[in-house]
Amino acid sequence: MSEQSAGRYSVIRRSVAKGVRSESYLLRAYTVIGVLASAFIALLLVLAIPQWVKWTLGQGELNTFSRAMLPWLGMLLVAPLLAPPFYAARRAGRGTSSRRTDFLLALSGFAFLASLYVTLLVSAPAEYRDPAPDVPLLGAFVEFCYALDPVYAFAPPVVGVVVIVAVERLAR
Repeated sequence: MSEQSAGRYSVIRRSVAKGVRSESYLLRAYTVIGVLASAFIALLLVLAIPQWVKWTLGQGELNTFSRAMLPWLGMLLVAPLLAPPFYAARRAGRGTSSRRTDFLLALSGFAFLASLYVTLLVSAPAEYRDPAPDVPLLGAFVEFCYALDPVYAFAPPVVGVVVIVAVERLAR
């Protein structure tokens, strides 16, 4: 691809294309799953807009401000999902890419996806919680997440982002 034609594509498209062509099969898989998860989250947020607006109509400025935060919330969720392919593509462009680094970036991406699931467990209202599975460790973990105060729901994604950044910085 020539330098001129490369400028026509977005950073996200180039990152996804390089992630899919990575030497690491795990990064290839993560790139596809991460893009699908990002599209799913974006779809959920778009579908949430009418309900969000309905809830805040006729309310004060604080609720109107919270309506404006919906796109930012989406960006805060989608950006870390696309970060591992972006970092891998940046490393490939610099010539410092390796299969090991791509593998570690993919693992950190999957860890972020898992952190989103943990956030859903912690923040789920009591009336919508399913019983914990009978699998010994998994059931105990789900019960632990249910027992946490919902205010701690923000912690797992923050830890997931820190892991992605740490892998990118430390994996040389």
